[in-house]
Amino acid sequence: MNKYRRFKKSVFEAMELVGRSKVLVELKRMSPSFLRECGFSPELLREGLNAWPWRLTEDELASETRDTRAEPPGHPGLKLASRSIGRSTEMDVDRKSGTATDPKAA
Repeated sequence: MNKYRRFKKSVFEAMELVGRSKVLVELKRMSPSFLRECGFSPELLREGLNAWPWRLTEDELASETRDTRAEPPGHPGLKLASRSIGRSTEMDVDRKSGTATDPKAA
């Protein structure tokens, strides 16, 4: 039974390392600003698997949220969309043809 447990443990550890390496590859493809927004440290990611779990510390997270509080996270277009909610749009788009028409000209 002891040999079975050791074998099982080594298989699980190997599978976990494979999973971590796949996640590492995907996270390295992302921009540092997005990683910080998600709570990951780009510096720890550069160190590789030995730096697992690659998370920012509580102090780093607090400083990140303080720095970005003035600007909402996400695409700059979100500001424009949030400002125009509840207002009429300047252009209407015909869903079938995809052409825009100016309702003021009509």
